[in-house]
Amino acid sequence: MRTEGEDDKVKLFASVVAYAPGLVLRTGVAFLRMKRRMRKTSRSFEKGLLSRGMPPELARRLALSYEGDMRTRTLMKRLTGGTFPRGGAW
Repeated sequence: MRTEGEDDKVKLFASVVAYAPGLVLRTGVAFLRMKRRMRKTSRSFEKGLLSRGMPPELARRLALSYEGDMRTRTLMKRLTGGTFPRGGAW
């Protein structure tokens, strides 16, 4: 027979298991949308720089720098305080 505290833990675990997949999916979709918008904005930024006469190499570097703030690795480093491992080794 379980105690009331154990029942609460089971209910909490069940609710986390029930809601986690939807939360992960919504977060993933939002992240992909954000990255797509960032890429589009980066391209517009680069085109604008080129149309104003900036050298293509410099315009590309600035656009990549702008877009680089939303890279997955950069975001993970910010979230983990810079302790995100390199080379995909989790």
